[in-house]
Amino acid sequence: MKGNRVTLRKVHEGDIDTRQRLGRHPEIAKGFGVNIQASETITYDEAKAWVGEVAAQETAWIIEYEKRLIGLVRLDEIKLDDLRCSLAIGIFDPAVLGIGLGEETIKLCVTLCF
Repeated sequence: MKGNRVTLRKVHEGDIDTRQRLGRHPEIAKGFGVNIQASETITYDEAKAWVGEVAAQETAWIIEYEKRLIGLVRLDEIKLDDLRCSLAIGIFDPAVLGIGLGEETIKLCVTLCF
């Protein structure tokens, strides 16, 4: 599904290299409740495992911006009888933080699912 700037799509094998390149960054890890002191690399095997985990989730989508993976959004605990769920979003690229892509992603995801 395409929005003004972001696209939500399913994960694919080509995302392994991109996820590995994005690595881990202190300011982003803090948002996940993790404390790291400096940027960290991700091994190819860690990125491959991440892609596998995302692929196994029916309600998880890659956030794509300018034709490249920048993050992930997923729905959990979906209750269709009263249109309720939990939403998790992670943007892994510090270069695109603070420009409204998270907000656009959330609106797009809700439209897609409800």
